[in-house]
Amino acid sequence: MNFFTLAASLIGLVAADHLLEITLTVDNAYFVEVTGQATQFGPGIPVGTPNAQTGEWGTVQTKTFTLLGDGPWVVGVVGDDWGVTSAFMGVVKLNGGLLAVTGDGSWDVKEGSSVANELEVPAGWLDPDYDANANGFVTAGYDSVCLNQGAYTSVKAQIGNNVKPIWRKGGVNTCASYQPNALQNYHYYNYFRLVIPAVNGQCNVDVVDI
Repeated sequence: MNFFTLAASLIGLVAADHLLEITLTVDNAYFVEVTGQATQFGPGIPVGTPNAQTGEWGTVQTKTFTLLGDGPWVVGVVGDDWGVTSAFMGVVKLNGGLLAVTGDGSWDVKEGSSVANELEVPAGWLDPDYDANANGFVTAGYDSVCLNQGAYTSVKAQIGNNVKPIWRKGGVNTCASYQPNALQNYHYYNYFRLVIPAVNGQCNVDVVDI
């Protein structure tokens, strides 16, 4: 085997880097965590800000991450709403291929404590082997009643028509008004989790048809 043949063989064994893009908006504040990556924050006031009355819902941003190796990885989105609940709409792409959208059944969600009013990011949730079901996560659903409401149609126009708002409150997926505290400074957290399977050294993934 000559040098060039050996080099080509070794290149084939080296895990490629992968570009992850998450285009999203969350009501009212959020941050995004990805396995092995630095946390990225939403454009407005920080999660957990006391007595916050305004947020960043409707402000769509794309967060990018360079993933090392071939996975698997986990995406975690923490949403914080004041007085109601935290809706999340977004699209995830890997190496330019559409991987997931909110409302397609690929995301899990866990609602925060209805009493503690504290940020309690699940320990270990970015581990691909984390047992989400055993730790209170369920498949994130959506309420079809919401899909044609102005607050959501305006976001779909920016992100994509197949994107749906997802959240969890009171043990159900619903966009009905829910206010656990008469004061709007109550923080209602949702924890959204998406598992990205290993890509086996490929530079591209199959495009999801949604």
